[in-house]
Amino acid sequence: MYLPAFVDQATPLTQQREASLASAPRHKAQVICGCLEVGTRDVETWIRTGCDTAEKLCRLSGAASHCGSCMQALTNLVGDPGGAPCRFEVEQLGQRLLRVTVRPEGGGAFVEQHLPGQHAVLSVRDAQGWVSRPYTITSEPEQRDARVFLVRPRSGGRMVGALLAAEGACDARLGAPRGDAFTRLRSAREVVFVVAGVGMTPALAALAARHGPDVRCVEAYVRASDDRVERLLVEACAARGVPLHVHHTQSESVGADEVTTTEAATALSSALVSQEAFADLARAHPDADFFLCGPRGFERLVRRGLAAGGCLSRCIHAERFLVAADGSAAPPARERSDGARRWSRVGLWLAALWCIWAILPAVPAWNALQSVYAWRVTTGALVLAVLAWQWMFPLARARGRFALAKKLELPHRAVGALSPVVLLLHHRGLGHGLLSVLSLLWIANTVIGCLDKTVVADADKRDRYMRAWLPTHVIVSIMVTALAAWHVFMILTYRGGPA
Repeated sequence: MYLPAFVDQATPLTQQREASLASAPRHKAQVICGCLEVGTRDVETWIRTGCDTAEKLCRLSGAASHCGSCMQALTNLVGDPGGAPCRFEVEQLGQRLLRVTVRPEGGGAFVEQHLPGQHAVLSVRDAQGWVSRPYTITSEPEQRDARVFLVRPRSGGRMVGALLAAEGACDARLGAPRGDAFTRLRSAREVVFVVAGVGMTPALAALAARHGPDVRCVEAYVRASDDRVERLLVEACAARGVPLHVHHTQSESVGADEVTTTEAATALSSALVSQEAFADLARAHPDADFFLCGPRGFERLVRRGLAAGGCLSRCIHAERFLVAADGSAAPPARERSDGARRWSRVGLWLAALWCIWAILPAVPAWNALQSVYAWRVTTGALVLAVLAWQWMFPLARARGRFALAKKLELPHRAVGALSPVVLLLHHRGLGHGLLSVLSLLWIANTVIGCLDKTVVADADKRDRYMRAWLPTHVIVSIMVTALAAWHVFMILTYRGGPA
């Protein structure tokens, strides 16, 4: 088992953390977060070897870097969120919004400067223990003595209750800035925000940054009664000279945690906006990156409209509302990224085309090319290189190097999707005997890889799917590797025999 480098010796668990581990749900095979899946057994091992705060677990595993929704689950396991001691002030902006200003304990400045669009995890101790929630930082990055968050109160929400009850006179911690909301966006390209309700926080973060993205306009959908929300946007856009178009709606769906596409369409209709308006927006800004933030149904409608206007999917970025998990529920399951979705389609199409090509009549010119020794050696080496590369991702996961595994995940998908082309270059047909088994398993494994866990949206169903999918994918991968090694052995033994 891989152990973190900073651990010198095992440290005993406190009774509180032992109790947390004992009460952790055992029907869950994994602790799921927005970035990766961390085995429960791995988490227990890390805790017993000195990772005594959720912040340390996050730094080690890469968890909470995407959305932070898993932070409460990790805090419950460890019993301590980590982070720097701080104090906070709460200002109520009407009934639907709180402004929380956090300052370092004892004054001074925060060590790390955040990037526009990043979030930080705020933890407050209440009667039940520590409650941790991620919030987008809306203050300007150059302001180091305080960080400002906008919090939308939820009925019965534990964090809001703790903030209002404490009035700053309780233990509080603030984690380091996390996420990469705007680092993906190219500073040379213009940015357009389309936000709903409290989804305005990324726009406020970008507008507050002196060296942030080149914001060209903001399209905001707010309830008619949320005048304080609108005022914040108006002031921020005016300070930067950015055009703001506010669309009022009477629907309560705007700003909710979960909204269906139908509810979102109703909300837009009440704001006198149709899907065609988003197509017009895309045509008006053909070279822009669009950043969406709002409920899921709202995001789907905006995506459709932008696509109808010619906007490419790679130019559409989104930040979703996620309700942080408590101790009794798994954090929201990660959705497929645009890149993962795109490569899965490519892999399935190439696998289908390989099957069609394999059963078509032989092409003499193609067979002649594949009979050339230099061609067979070159393409065979390419096949082995693909196999070796594909094992890098699972080996990184097995060794506990989750930050590296996160970087390798999309390349792993891309190479897997293109693998039918590599197989076709080396060998056109099914072959005979074990060679036919190797070819079929290769293509089958491509299909299995494309239908990974992210095709299942529900966290509980995904967990059951993973228990069947992962062993199947690993076993087939081992069989493909073993048969490929056998094939190379036979070729080397018989000096260019049957290929």
